[in-house]
Amino acid sequence: MAIDYTKFKESTRASFEAGDYAPIADRLAAAADRLVAACEAGPGRHLLDVGAGTGNAAVAAARTGATVTAVDLTPKLVRQGRERTRAAGLTVEWAEADMEDLPYEADRFDCVVAVFAANFAPRPSVAAAEMLRVLRPGGVLGLVNWTPTSFAAAMSEGLAKFGPAPDACDDFPKPFLWGDEETVRSLLAPAASPERVERHALAWHYPSPAAMWEEFERHGGPALAREAMPEEQFAELRRTVISLVTEHSEPEGDGVVLRNEYLMVVARKAPVH
Repeated sequence: MAIDYTKFKESTRASFEAGDYAPIADRLAAAADRLVAACEAGPGRHLLDVGAGTGNAAVAAARTGATVTAVDLTPKLVRQGRERTRAAGLTVEWAEADMEDLPYEADRFDCVVAVFAANFAPRPSVAAAEMLRVLRPGGVLGLVNWTPTSFAAAMSEGLAKFGPAPDACDDFPKPFLWGDEETVRSLLAPAASPERVERHALAWHYPSPAAMWEEFERHGGPALAREAMPEEQFAELRRTVISLVTEHSEPEGDGVVLRNEYLMVVARKAPVH
């Protein structure tokens, strides 16, 4: 039976339209800054931020003097990103677009980046091919994704029982394999070769595990679940998240710190010979 990718994307869009994404975006910004710094952004370079959210990488790149284009599947995030960059006095061209079908000609950009975004593509091989298609020969592709052993992956697994099982994708059934070095090398070959592959972690500080939940429930899937779930089931969701945070965090000062591991890949597209 054919997989309905349109339905998958509509669900993703609805999740990001719900709730308040800004606190989540703030906690991801340091990884975007690190990636942009590693990707040769600067004056005379044209960078595309794919799955840009509210524009963490777009902002970082625009501040280097690069020419920046940012796209996202979710209209709400595109509006917020446009407002954010305008308020900061930064020039960024924003558009609503699907990373599996980018509306740009081949070889247009000097650099393409995707920060915690590629895992939302239901067909990873298609998304990888599209990002490489719009990247010029010799250009740089930068990717940041949660590793399969990260807290994000553990929470995704823990929360899977609270929603319908997603359709299995034929070429990439587990989205957190975007954070697996061997898998990413396979996805990019032979068009591009990684030059830097590094593991890092974002340190998230909270007064308590419950405080993490209070932030988390205002965004995306939990915001939708609050409206759709019976009260008892939503309470179970809350207990599950708090338990996962307790298990994966460490005491620090008057609160806890949660270290969420990600893989950063900087690859170069093969030049034309």
